[in-house]
Amino acid sequence: VFPFEKAFYERHGVNVDFVGHPLLDDVQARWEYRPQNEVRENPRIALLPGSRPSEVRHHAELLKATVAQVLLTHPTTKFILPVAPTLDLEQVRLAFADCPAIQVTPEDSREVLKSVDAALVASGTATLETAIVGTPFALFYIMSRSSAFVVRYVARYRSFFGMPNLLHNAEVVREFMQEKATPIALAAECNRLIEDESYRQAMAEKLIQCRDLLGRPGASNRAASHVLSYFDGRSTPSLDFLPAYT
Repeated sequence: VFPFEKAFYERHGVNVDFVGHPLLDDVQARWEYRPQNEVRENPRIALLPGSRPSEVRHHAELLKATVAQVLLTHPTTKFILPVAPTLDLEQVRLAFADCPAIQVTPEDSREVLKSVDAALVASGTATLETAIVGTPFALFYIMSRSSAFVVRYVARYRSFFGMPNLLHNAEVVREFMQEKATPIALAAECNRLIEDESYRQAMAEKLIQCRDLLGRPGASNRAASHVLSYFDGRSTPSLDFLPAYT
């Protein structure tokens, strides 16, 4: 489903086709640009802490502290946190109850992303969704110490974690992982996204290119078509390799 996967498998002798990414069929929202004077007067930032309860626990204090830092420079900033359907809305509201500047909402995250000026997004599928929408953002993540050990090992063999950066093989969005994910660092990036229109627009243009790099809509149908064409004209394949069930 990613273009660089085809070359990887082919290097190892596996016959594969790039069918595109199925998210292109699901994500229809498109980022709505606002003039710089409106952004400066009333900035709007989306906060996506993750889709699992553990991610909300790890990221709640970081995001609240980041919001406090941003408000020191841009006191009219509006922060919107759409709650993933995998989470309990009231529990998320409770986690952010002591930060009234954050509006917790059950609204679909893609619609929220469409209407904000920038976003802070936890590493995961949401970063790819944000890229497809086209919203400028920064990527962050804090994990357990054991998971962080594994990530540091993997980091020796790859330059980036965020899918937009992997697609471009360049730092399109800033990544703030583990100890680099601090309120000061995230607030500084938020302020830059608010204040620097050329920076924000250049990032948005790169994110729009991610859509093209992911192929065309219809990935699932193309995948099914490839499977059917593989067996076309052949006898029913043997299933003897499957374990017997009683």
